[in-house]
Amino acid sequence: MLILLTISIVSLTFNIQPAKSEWTGTVYIRADGSIDPPDAPITTLDNVTYTLTDNITSSEDGIVVERDNIILDGAGCSIMGTSEPLYKGIYLSNRVNVTIQNVNIRNFSLGIVLVYSSNNSIIGNNLTNNNDGIYLYYSSNNTVSGNNITENNWYGIELFTSSNNSITENNLSANHVYGGIQLSDSCNNSIVGNFFINKGLYVEDSYWNVVEDNIVNGKPLVYLEGASDMSVMEAGQVILVSCNSIRVENLSLSNTIVGVQLWNTNNTIISGNNITNNDRGVYLEYSYNNSISGNNIANNWYGIEIRHHSSNNVVSGNNIANNWYGIEIDLHSSNNTISRNNITNNGDGIECRGSFNVISGNNLTANRGTGIWLSGGIWPFGYSNVVFGNNLTGNSILLDGVYDNEIIGNTFINGGLRVSEPRRNLVENNTVNGKPLVYLERVEDYSVEDAGQVILINCTRIRVENLNLSRTIVGVELWNTNSTTISGNNITNNRYGILLYYSSNNSINRNNVTRNFMGPFPKGGISFYFSSHNVISGNNIATNYGSIYLYRSSNNTISENNIANNRGSVLLWNSYNNTFYHNNFINNTHQVFIHTPGYTNFWNNGYPSGGNYWDNYTGTDANGDGIGDLPHVIDEDNVDNYPLMGQFNSFNTSVGYSVDVISNSTIEDFRYFESNSTIIMHVSNMTANQKAGFCRLTIPHELVPPPYNITINNTPVEYNIILENETVSIIYFTYKHSQLEIIIIPEHPTTMILLMLSITTAIVTILKRKREPQIPSSRKKRRRNNQATNS
Repeated sequence: MLILLTISIVSLTFNIQPAKSEWTGTVYIRADGSIDPPDAPITTLDNVTYTLTDNITSSEDGIVVERDNIILDGAGCSIMGTSEPLYKGIYLSNRVNVTIQNVNIRNFSLGIVLVYSSNNSIIGNNLTNNNDGIYLYYSSNNTVSGNNITENNWYGIELFTSSNNSITENNLSANHVYGGIQLSDSCNNSIVGNFFINKGLYVEDSYWNVVEDNIVNGKPLVYLEGASDMSVMEAGQVILVSCNSIRVENLSLSNTIVGVQLWNTNNTIISGNNITNNDRGVYLEYSYNNSISGNNIANNWYGIEIRHHSSNNVVSGNNIANNWYGIEIDLHSSNNTISRNNITNNGDGIECRGSFNVISGNNLTANRGTGIWLSGGIWPFGYSNVVFGNNLTGNSILLDGVYDNEIIGNTFINGGLRVSEPRRNLVENNTVNGKPLVYLERVEDYSVEDAGQVILINCTRIRVENLNLSRTIVGVELWNTNSTTISGNNITNNRYGILLYYSSNNSINRNNVTRNFMGPFPKGGISFYFSSHNVISGNNIATNYGSIYLYRSSNNTISENNIANNRGSVLLWNSYNNTFYHNNFINNTHQVFIHTPGYTNFWNNGYPSGGNYWDNYTGTDANGDGIGDLPHVIDEDNVDNYPLMGQFNSFNTSVGYSVDVISNSTIEDFRYFESNSTIIMHVSNMTANQKAGFCRLTIPHELVPPPYNITINNTPVEYNIILENETVSIIYFTYKHSQLEIIIIPEHPTTMILLMLSITTAIVTILKRKREPQIPSSRKKRRRNNQATNS
């Protein structure tokens, strides 16, 4: 038995055949008829018919044909690429009378390519997973027939400046971005009997083509050229070239490259259609005086596109939803009217790059990008449009490099206006969340009294104070505006809190800037672009997506801000010579991010004033001055040499001077009594396990002259003098933690001051007791009994 088993194993071993390796490389059929390299899996007996005998894999071109008057028969074999850009499966350049048949081609940038080639035939091939399946470039009188062209990334068949070709009976399905067949600057072609699934035909600057008997998703592809006064009765796609007075009504046009395309077509009505899930819903080029009304246009890449000198069209009463772009009016398109449409949940609602258009009475809701975007960019377009009476909910209007537009009487709910390089626009009578949208251009010496949003363009010495600016796209935006004060405002729940562009010598102080969010970069709180010599001081900047963002902005001073709980904190991008000190950096996901190394900023105000408080600083303070003994390093060019050991607070007093306190305790209240030059503070431990605390105070002598008597819970304590000059004293003292009352008075008070101090202390004690919850008499008695027992 063992012998038989051994013989069987040996027999199996000798019968194992090695796997045949697939041929790799590029094959050339040379002009003389030879095959290069000679070991390529192609055979020919007569230098006319060339037959594949095996599959070919190539990281470059598959087969390059350099010979005319031949047949290349794939015999069911495959030519496979590696998805490298620019390479072709089969490539013909300046070739005549070549037939390509029965070959499978996949994973190339271009499956079969004809360049300056004529009278060739591409028949019965399978082209899959290429960028373009078949591409004809300046090639004429060719036949493309009976091919299966599926799942290519761009076009199934593309003709560029190619004429008199016959494209017949091809099956085109699931080709992705543009899909079926494109005719670009291509004339006199015959497109007959093709079957499209999930795509169709797209034409651009192409005329005198015969397009007949094609099917799109089981329905006719209606292609009319030079027709007039007709109604389209049934269609899977509609293309009108050089037509007039056509009616396209009550159709369902879905899952094709473009639902309705008008090229050089006028006075046409597109109404009552359901146009969904296409690359383009309705597409106009060089077309005038058309009406697009009452349609449901949803889930397309572009809902409605009006391009290339298309003017005097009316788009009204449509439901335009869930498209990537709702309506786009492109360059050179003017005098179009966009009115009374419901535009919802698109990427951008309306983008207009043209001029002299009217956008009125539309409802724009919850579009993910911009509600209405007037765009000029580097081109002299996007001017003299009128945008009035629109209702925008959760959306904004963006003026992007445009001028001489009128933005009038629009209503914003949870939205507002954004500007970028604006000039000479008229913005008036708009409201944001029921309050005025204040837009000032070239105004000086003005105070904003009431606003839901504030935008200042080329202004000087404007005061924006004590406003509630919430739930808009940007609370306050300055462009080329100088010497302006933004103070005491509540700026919350916006996309941007405060934005400055090309603006200098402005003061941003004592604002509450919270819960503002703008991705993808953390720049929701306060952002500067190309702005210098500004001051950001005393603000609460918390829970934003980014606290402070400086882009190419220098020589700004950022001090005494509470910067806490932000997703991302300070982001500096090509910005230098900015000074940060006395800020509290607490619980931010990133304290500081320097995008571009080599730009130096300053992170302290010298000694003994100090730098910033960093909650991730791990150094110690051996000499008891409230400043860490080791620097806090951000990068080699950005170092806080004097990090604070406790949080910084500055308390204003009734006489105009402030007391700065650095402490690792919670300061529950701070009071200054001018009558007896007394400071009273109540502090408590920040954490349950905290056993010891410290305070460092900077006290102006005008408030409390030195030397000082300091008591903590009526017990005198010693203090260290860190600095004492003619105007201020900086003192430092420590204590064991609980809830404490700290009193600081001059060391030699007068009798009147002592009397006033006694009265003040009594009043503070009484007020504090009144704030405590009242204890029922039975509980009071129980407490006394407990105290007696404990004693």
